Amino acid sequence: MKKILLLGSAPYITDWYEKNGQKYIQDGFILCALNNAWMVSPNEVRVWFKAEDFGMIKTSKIPSKDYESKWITISRWNDVPFFYTNRRGGTMLLNVLCHLINESFYNRERLFIAIAGSDLTYSARNSWFYGNGNPDPLNFSEQFIKESLAHIKYASECLGHTIVNVGGQDQSTLPFARFNIDDA
Repeated sequence: MKKILLLGSAPYITDWYEKNGQKYIQDGFILCALNNAWMVSPNEVRVWFKAEDFGMIKTSKIPSKDYESKWITISRWNDVPFFYTNRRGGTMLLNVLCHLINESFYNRERLFIAIAGSDLTYSARNSWFYGNGNPDPLNFSEQFIKESLAHIKYASECLGHTIVNVGGQDQSTLPFARFNIDDA
């Protein structure tokens, strides 16, 4: 089973990683970072998922060529989730989860995906990645996000994958079971 630690860019992620990150790395998890989350531990990132417009967003933190040359960088989505219908694009977390599930299907491998820093809750108008203003994912509506996550949860479970929420936040839109590596 392939283990993936998927880090988002929530404001709490640096503290969370300092406390928990090495436990996951030592347990064999591959560190995958979304957008600005590469900054949490650039030397341990194995895969960097970035939005196609990442470099055009003023709050984006562009890594050095030295760092980026050590990572697998994925910024174009070859596998659009079926539930996006006529919409173009989506949210980073939904795109990445669909990409990982599709790739694992073709590679015939099961996944254990631990998600931190991507709770898809935007109660504050200020966040690490977006700064001030409306976060892009809310352009689709909270209902769309919740329905899409339910589709992903169902599809992943049917394929034998495990996706868990390890961020530890009280509020999260993620429908996945809470998990703490200390309890495993």
